Amino acid sequence: MQKQHLTNLNNSYKEDFDKSFQKIMDLSSAKFSSFVYDYSYWDEMAKFAKQPDKKWAKINIDEPMVNFNIDYIWVVNSKSEFIYTKSADLEDVTSLINKKDFNQTKPIFNSYFIKSKNTLIKIYLAPIQASEDMKRVGKPQGYLIVGKVWSKVFIKDLENITRQKIKIVDENQIDADIISHPLVGYDKKALSYINLKLDKSYLKTLGSSVETLSLFVLFIGLLTLILMILFIYIVVLKPMNVITLSLSHNNANFLSKLILKKDEFGLISRLIKDFFTQQGKLIAQLKRAEDAEKQQQILQEQLAMINLDLEEKIYTRTKELENLNFDLDKRIEEEVNARQSQEKILIQQSKLASMGEMIANIAHQWRQPLSVISTIASGIQVKQEYGMLKTETIYGNMENIISQANYLSKTIDDFRNFLNNTSEGKTISIKAVLEKTILILESVLNHNQIKLFSLLEDDLLLEGHENELMQAFINIINNSKDAIKEHSQDEDDRLIFIATSKKDDYLELTIKDSGGGIPKDIISRIFEPYFTTKHQSFGTGIGLFMTGKIITERHNATIMVENIEYKYENKVHRGAIFTIRFMKPLVSTSS
Repeated sequence: MQKQHLTNLNNSYKEDFDKSFQKIMDLSSAKFSSFVYDYSYWDEMAKFAKQPDKKWAKINIDEPMVNFNIDYIWVVNSKSEFIYTKSADLEDVTSLINKKDFNQTKPIFNSYFIKSKNTLIKIYLAPIQASEDMKRVGKPQGYLIVGKVWSKVFIKDLENITRQKIKIVDENQIDADIISHPLVGYDKKALSYINLKLDKSYLKTLGSSVETLSLFVLFIGLLTLILMILFIYIVVLKPMNVITLSLSHNNANFLSKLILKKDEFGLISRLIKDFFTQQGKLIAQLKRAEDAEKQQQILQEQLAMINLDLEEKIYTRTKELENLNFDLDKRIEEEVNARQSQEKILIQQSKLASMGEMIANIAHQWRQPLSVISTIASGIQVKQEYGMLKTETIYGNMENIISQANYLSKTIDDFRNFLNNTSEGKTISIKAVLEKTILILESVLNHNQIKLFSLLEDDLLLEGHENELMQAFINIINNSKDAIKEHSQDEDDRLIFIATSKKDDYLELTIKDSGGGIPKDIISRIFEPYFTTKHQSFGTGIGLFMTGKIITERHNATIMVENIEYKYENKVHRGAIFTIRFMKPLVSTSS
């Protein structure tokens, strides 16, 4: 009976210590998981994932990495690319990071072990998200990953806390004196096991005492049981309850007495206090960033509510234009069937790109008139509610609404005319074609703070295809717009100049920008199919190719491009200049 009782005590002690050890393990991981969770939920980190900045990383990543005793840190962007890697002078284990989490459309929070050269590293992973995503359910803008090496020093710290021998082994060992926990990898399979061998010398002493004092077994047994319960309560359970209370209330004040002790519970208490201190510093740092963004977030939410109705109207109009463009797709398909298969694909892609540009331009053209109409209607409604509405006010506002509606109707006609392509050439005014092109792109250029200056001569006519030339000019101007956006930050430096002139036997058109020019090693290839001067995620490489075909094959003209440096308003600008020469016989309106 005494042996059974000792066995039960042994099992109870093992279970209690197993739970305590599990809490210690969780506590050792808490500051790393909290770090990766909080730092990934930061607008500055989201901005860094889009536009890496080494100076920012040195202050906001490298320094906290030392403070939190982190061995590895990685930053991954939305394209699953490692844009920043930092380690504490350790081997590169980036290839062991499982990239399956990066391809998820939903945010993934994960932790697992990786193994390299018999070294275990625990990985903590969280999605990078802006603070406006309060529930953290939106599509990640990247991932923040940290790694902690389970070194000999780290294992030794665990031994000091538990006062037990700890060993990392490759295979699970089943033993009554060993507590074993698997260390699992990404696939949930155990890479290694952490074994903790219990010191049960006090149980052996107790068993010997029970055998020696067998005559007094009932009294001694009862007394021993009471003493054991009191011992466990005072020495183990009471400190553990205080630690549990401190963790549940997230408050280190409960540990004021335990911290002064020099046993394992004192060490655990000091570790918990350090964790709360680090957590408080991190929360304070994040709060400073959140306070700076709180007002902006409130204004953005209010603006989103105000513009909701307007966006719905624009969406409806855009869908109507998409339906209108359906017939255009069919005409494009019928026209390109007679061409070679490669040219079919290029022309279709060019038309689809133009349709996308047209839809974006219509959205820019319609924002101001729709905003005016919405404002007038809201004003009439408010005056009606307060009994201040007069007949002359209604008539005056109706005239303004009709004027804005006519402007919208004219915009639809302009874009419909652009989409109405004909295969037959006709006599056209190069000035009129350029003016229509500028009208279509006006809103987009204004939105990007780009100034366009035109010097167009009258009476310059030629035989050609108006819509195809508009498409070619739009491609060139859009190329200049994109170059200016990337190169010129100052609004006064965003310039495009268009000029026409009549030479002896040809008409010359020049389009000049301030976009910094085209690199010398690619300027000779910009009219090749699928060759783009832009980033691969922004360009298709067919716009300037189709422009070249329209100018040279459809209009028997020449087009060339070169870099140029010029002065405007006493300031030197660098950019590219496209020169087009129409060799067809010119027709003057005077003749």
